[in-house]
Amino acid sequence: MTLHMTGTIAKLELRRLFASPLAWVVLAIVTAVTMARFRALLSGFNELYNNGAETLSLSLMVVQPLIASAAGILLIVVPIMSMRLFSEERRSGVFKLLRAAPIRLTDIVIGKFLSLWFFVLLCLIPIDLAILTMAPFAGNEDGHLDWGLIVSGGLALLLITAAFCAITTFISSLSAQPVVAALGGFAVLLLMALIDISALGTTTWYTPILHYLSLSLHNTHLMSGLFDSADVVYYLIVTVLALWLTVQKLDWERQ
Repeated sequence: MTLHMTGTIAKLELRRLFASPLAWVVLAIVTAVTMARFRALLSGFNELYNNGAETLSLSLMVVQPLIASAAGILLIVVPIMSMRLFSEERRSGVFKLLRAAPIRLTDIVIGKFLSLWFFVLLCLIPIDLAILTMAPFAGNEDGHLDWGLIVSGGLALLLITAAFCAITTFISSLSAQPVVAALGGFAVLLLMALIDISALGTTTWYTPILHYLSLSLHNTHLMSGLFDSADVVYYLIVTVLALWLTVQKLDWERQ
């Protein structure tokens, strides 16, 4: 993999992405939903504060739920935005030319992945702005901000969105139909997020396996401020494995 070529492909993909109205519509919708959620959470906090409730925390009552809801929103957004990474090029025949070009498949895959991940991170800017608006209350004991919890939640979003993007990049490489790629990506992400539910209340031999495979369970740990290197390693493994499978799939087609 060459950084220059990877960066060039990522820039080209971003330009193509923002040339489409879909990207701007998705950004607008995500921003509107995030701000509406933030307003509702903040209103609930203010109501409790005005009623004299004790032991209030902006981090636990506003920031943490806001970050958690963002992960749920992006579970829908990422498959939609990733569906054209390979699918549309397959359908138009452009991908055949791309595969024949003297470009490493790894550069193509990583470049497309980075462009998608960058777009997803742009969708998180409203959350950053929301947290900044609450920064003046950081020293107020009636509404303090737990920066450790916020950083841990931010790390959780970075890791889970990287995994989302890598998985849907692989799914997009499997189909020539964008809609099929989007639905397939959403189905896989939803399955991996809820896979541990089938093990609730059971103590079978595969219960620990289902718990470990769950995207949401590792995410919950980090968003609760429970930093564990095992959770970080899990997301890194999922991301790298999905990208590796994408490269292998494309290399198989090239041969």
